[in-house]
Amino acid sequence: MPTRPKRYVITNVSSEVLNVIRNQATQNYKDYVPIAEQNAESIRAVGAVIMDYAALRNEFLNALVNRIGLVLINSMSFSNPWARFKRGFMEYGETIEEIWVDIALPQEFDPSGAEDTVFKRTIPDVKAAFHYLNYKKFYPTTIQFDDLKQAFLSVDGVTNLANRITNSLYTGMEYDEFLTMRYMLARKVLDGQMYYLLSRGATGATPEIAAANAKATLTALRALNNDMVFPSRKYNVAGVLNRTEIANQQIIIDGNFEAAVDVNALASAFNLNYADFMAKRILTPRFYFDKDERERLDILFIDNPEYRKITAEENEALHGVHALVVDDNYFMILDNEQSLEDIYNPKGKYWNYFLHTWKTFSTSPFMNAVALVDSSVLNNDNQLEIVYGLSFADMLGNPVEGDTLKTNTTYAVIPTTENGEAIPTVSDIAGIESSSESVAVDSARGVITTTTAETDITITVTFANGSTAETTITIA
Repeated sequence: MPTRPKRYVITNVSSEVLNVIRNQATQNYKDYVPIAEQNAESIRAVGAVIMDYAALRNEFLNALVNRIGLVLINSMSFSNPWARFKRGFMEYGETIEEIWVDIALPQEFDPSGAEDTVFKRTIPDVKAAFHYLNYKKFYPTTIQFDDLKQAFLSVDGVTNLANRITNSLYTGMEYDEFLTMRYMLARKVLDGQMYYLLSRGATGATPEIAAANAKATLTALRALNNDMVFPSRKYNVAGVLNRTEIANQQIIIDGNFEAAVDVNALASAFNLNYADFMAKRILTPRFYFDKDERERLDILFIDNPEYRKITAEENEALHGVHALVVDDNYFMILDNEQSLEDIYNPKGKYWNYFLHTWKTFSTSPFMNAVALVDSSVLNNDNQLEIVYGLSFADMLGNPVEGDTLKTNTTYAVIPTTENGEAIPTVSDIAGIESSSESVAVDSARGVITTTTAETDITITVTFANGSTAETTITIA
């Protein structure tokens, strides 16, 4: 089970650091190195002994970096802006299997048939998703001989050296982790792996239009928050029946959008007071990427075959993402390995350190996730190509096999991929048309209702992104 490390802060007292290292050192180190006091003369005396012997230098620096520095790095690895989404350290294994068991279907009570069916097996609808270790990086830093020597020249020199090593390694790792999390979400939005809630955010050609759009967005958010509390299949990519309590809903919000909308109004949209809302809202600088971030991503995933570069068109579409509402358990982000390796170069009199970090970056297909977007996202090419056909399901969520529907029954219209697989998270249905009066349509709900029997009825659906799909049904 993943675990989260405790939060540590290094002491600012160099003598305490020196004495902690001494207490955990070998007997040979203790025999030579005296106990340090918090004054420059004592610290210089300790430094003089350490710098005179190569074995003591190596043991001291190894303890400073590997015992103290790595502990700090591990504890700080949960302090990036989105650290709350991380599950913890996965100490064993490289793969996590996530299992979802769908709800059981009701059956009619029939005592007469009980003797024939009592031992009949009812196999539950079980779905599984696998999350793999998919991120292995390392970060190098170098400690010169003079760096170590100067650490003993002042009372805070040792702690300054420890902090410099830690910050050098940690800052790059933390920034790339945050950037990867943002990239992962951007890909989910662009690839149609989230439910879309159409919104213009708080933008508009005039202040009046912007204010009206902001009000409409808040209204849509309130409706969404309330609706996600009830079991539904439309808010998760796997199409399972799931729900998310308001207390378990997290909102990731663009800083510009939050600045344009009254925070108290946002809190009200989530039925929360100001303090509770601020505790659960997560800010992002933006959902699109600037030039430096795109170049950093290209370097970060240069040899990763699964990496798809954010194109200029896709990046422009991401300007239309205003907020994301996700379940607490939507993210599957874990640290699998974090270690420091070192090697001394006697020719150059320096030590090279390498911070290795292995992680799992993934999301759960069973957990609810909604993106508040405008039409620029829906018009993205990835969305225009995603719908290939249509299928139907009854109001209990049972899919219809084939193209024959029952009379006097209401069915949900579900878009499908090229292979006929359901896409419950495709963009909202803009319109449904039927070639026969035997089918009543309700575009707002995305459903059709059959009446009398008839054959060769064409159902055509237009989606909010402009794409269409059609199929032929029979009512019997």
